[in-house]
Formats: sequence, structure tokens, C-alpha cells
Amino acid sequence: DRGLHFFVMEYLEGPGLDSLLARPEPLPWGKALEYTIAAARGLRAASAQGFVHRDVKPSNLMLDREAGIKILDFGLVKSMHGDSQLTRDGAIIGSPLYMSPEQGRGGTVDLRSDIYSLGCALYHMLCGRPPFTGPSPVGVISMHVTDKAPPVRVLNPDVPEVLARIVERMMAKEPAERFANYDDLLAALESARAER
Repeated sequence: DRGLHFFVMEYLEGPGLDSLLARPEPLPWGKALEYTIAAARGLRAASAQGFVHRDVKPSNLMLDREAGIKILDFGLVKSMHGDSQLTRDGAIIGSPLYMSPEQGRGGTVDLRSDIYSLGCALYHMLCGRPPFTGPSPVGVISMHVTDKAPPVRVLNPDVPEVLARIVERMMAKEPAERFANYDDLLAALESARAER
């Protein structure tokens, strides 16, 4: 405007999902399910444009009255078109508490990496804690690569079996064992919602 540059962005009142998870107790599973459905819809829209977020975590999921959840911070996004890759291959990118095994190894990522990270966020919502914790980021990354998280229903028996199975599939160590796309994930999540 008249020679001045402005950075304009939508104002979101929030709060961030991380603020709801600050206390070590689970969210009601129905609410966690709704937040996950909203986030999966947003990630599906990004994926349809050829983008992988690579840093899906509660602090990047902002509660919104209209959309349910808005996804923030696309600073680590990777274009699957290959024309605007922002970070070099082989670099470890993301937040250790929610990082997919392939990210932890510095491997190739696609939308299934974001599905894994969203699964970790859902696990945190349902269990009141992330799937893995440790004294160092490297240790936590290693756990994502090699360890199995405690079963959801061991930490929160109120979670329906069908939803616990969805979390396990989202957090499968091998990308091929996860949901292949967001439509399949959303169909499973909405089926769990119907059982509610």
C-alpha cells in the first residue's frame, strides 16, 4: 500500500490444541475424534495441492469455531511436485515427540508421514501424554523408529476398541501399513464417530 509492504494473516482466537493438553489427563475421546477429523480434512486439502506438512503436532493445531481445527506453521512443508522443496533431502525435520519413523531416519516422506504425526497427536489427546518421551530428542526419535507405544486402551480404557485400532494403524512403523490416503483415514474416523 503506497510503497509499504504488509504481512496479512487470518486472526485465530485459539487456543492451540497444545494448551488443552498441558494437563496430563486425556481429552474426552469424542472431542479428540472431532479434532482429528477436522485436522485430517485440512491435511487432505494440503495434500491435494501436493504438500506434506512435516510438523503436525498439537501446537500447530489451532482450535477454530468454524473449521474445528486450523493447521498452522507450514514452514517445513515439502512440495511433492519437486519444484519448491524448502529443505534438503536427508535432513531430519519436525518435532521429535510427533515425528514419523521415516523422518527420524532422514528418509523420504509423503502424506503418510503426516498421518503418523496426526496419530501421535490423537494418541496424546486420548492418553494424556505423547506416545514416547525421553531425556533427549535423539532418544525420542529413536523410540519412534524402533519402539511400540503403550496401547491406548491400557492408558485409557474408556477409548473404544475401534478408535484404538485406528490410532495403531495411523502410527504403524511402516508407511505401507498406515492409511494410504486421507479419504481412507477419514472414512475410518467417521465410522468411529458413528459408533459414538
